[in-house]
Amino acid sequence: AQWPILAELTTFLGAQTKLIGHNGFSGNVSIHSGIDTHSEALIARGLLARSRVGKSAIILPEPEALFPLMSFALDSIDTQYNISLGYPLWRTSLFDLMSHVLDAQSGKNLDGKIPATEYLSIMFHPFVKNLSLGEEIRPHLSRLRTLFTDSDAENDISYKPFVSVSEIEDRLESKADISALRQVHDVFFRSFESANSLYEFARLIGELLDFILGSTPVRSYILSEEIFRRFFEVLERLQSVRFASTPLHRISDENRRTICDLIREHLKSVEVPFDTTPIEDIEVLGVLESRNIRFDTVIVLDVNEGSIPRSKTINPLIPLGIYGSLGIPSPEYNEEIYRYYFYRLIRSAGDVHLLYVDSEERPRSRYVEQVIWEQELASGRINAVPINKAERRIHVRLAPETPRLTKSSRILDVLQKKTYSPAAIDDYV
Repeated sequence: AQWPILAELTTFLGAQTKLIGHNGFSGNVSIHSGIDTHSEALIARGLLARSRVGKSAIILPEPEALFPLMSFALDSIDTQYNISLGYPLWRTSLFDLMSHVLDAQSGKNLDGKIPATEYLSIMFHPFVKNLSLGEEIRPHLSRLRTLFTDSDAENDISYKPFVSVSEIEDRLESKADISALRQVHDVFFRSFESANSLYEFARLIGELLDFILGSTPVRSYILSEEIFRRFFEVLERLQSVRFASTPLHRISDENRRTICDLIREHLKSVEVPFDTTPIEDIEVLGVLESRNIRFDTVIVLDVNEGSIPRSKTINPLIPLGIYGSLGIPSPEYNEEIYRYYFYRLIRSAGDVHLLYVDSEERPRSRYVEQVIWEQELASGRINAVPINKAERRIHVRLAPETPRLTKSSRILDVLQKKTYSPAAIDDYV
């Protein structure tokens, strides 16, 4: 009666069910709340430090928690771990940069100029700001920002919605700035000007990635090797499709826009796989990846509504009543299977820790409420499962008094005539 979906499956298969063991929890259950995903990762680190026996599983219903978990928990302990879930490529910083590069090309106007917003998004992206082209590029980017924020009437760049890299270089006064930024312009903008096929775009993006690898410390970033390898695999596959060398539209602008949209949408569907070695003491898994596996300790992050269970996705083109007729699993069916795997996982573990983000927008999951209710029913008392709230001490140290800089009458005169903006104040500081 508790799992009607299983009863339907056994009837369909002509099989019989047999209850083994019991439906209750075999170990201890504790519930923890944090203020955000990073605090959940810190809680997980403390739990892992105390759990030294047997195999442990960290369940991530939302893949974006992987990077905070690795940075704040897994990389700070001595225990080896294994990652057995895919990470969406579109959630990476590298995809963000490639998306801006593609948007800059697909958004060109009739004069071949690129949107100023996309230009600035690329030039001030963290990967670009960390380029080392014989010297650091940040000072040159600082002067580029001044060019776009200066409200001088003679400077028309700051008012233009579309710009070209050539006119930007013409307005830079320093030869060092021109030389440094021209290298970036050549790789991120000029190289794509003559490209008119999927093959050429994919090849140029590959060269852009090689440029980043050779000119930034990106190799030391978390999971950078797996992310870049996956990008190169996808680009190689795009270059090998049958229509790769053929223009996709007879009009040049539409052809470029179609190619950029195709690459972007394909990258959104790709996940970064990890080399799995399922013999480590800690396994990082998704809910479905953990099915039918027993662990001594289970730590589940993001046990909030919308994550566990996931929000129902209903296709507006398919009426709900037609799912059964076509043999397609309904959203209710998928959620029931998801619920079964979740409870089977936590009921078979020795120690269970459920972590959720304490937020008004995303309440804790109904599964947490059911766990609390079951524990209260079994013990005959309320508050049988206390909620452990994360607390972080903040040490505030008063800084010494800020030095007072005397200003001459000439400096005061200049300051009074200057137009101020957040970027100008930032430059001053």
